[in-house]
Amino acid sequence: MQLKLVTAGNSILSQKCKPYNWEDPIMDAQTLTEELHRLRREDGGVGLAAPQGGINTRVLVTGIGNFETEGVRNYDYVFFNPEIIEYSEDQVWFTEGCLSFPNLYIKIKRPENIVISWENEQEEKNVEKFGGILGRILQHEVDHLDGVTFDHRARWNDLQKARKVRTQSERRKRRIQNA
Repeated sequence: MQLKLVTAGNSILSQKCKPYNWEDPIMDAQTLTEELHRLRREDGGVGLAAPQGGINTRVLVTGIGNFETEGVRNYDYVFFNPEIIEYSEDQVWFTEGCLSFPNLYIKIKRPENIVISWENEQEEKNVEKFGGILGRILQHEVDHLDGVTFDHRARWNDLQKARKVRTQSERRKRRIQNA
């Protein structure tokens, strides 16, 4: 089964996902992991949650872009049934994008660090602290698993500004294509 990217307006993006069931999986763990990474790479993303591929289950992947270079560390990770169990008090603003909201970039305030629990591909439980860009990516993707999209995390004026920039960008692109 080849997954396709789900975009804004699809109801699966607003649903809280069911836990990944190891006994009766919606899709085999290895296949799901490979498909999510394929879709993430294909669209040039750094993270992707299962509902963005049309699958209602608590699985997400992270990775750096879509390159494969010999000698470069592999940053591809998969998180089954992730839950954020602790948030730092320090908050940081950063501009985020989302594959399900093409060309929309919004300033979002999130905790600087998180502690997350999850299971790996061998069903082993893990707990780890994440910060920086990976911590932010994980928060964004866990939001997807909880049915929360990043536009709902934005301040109203930041969202309106981002939508205006996207509209202007799309108009310029159309003018160039039609020239």
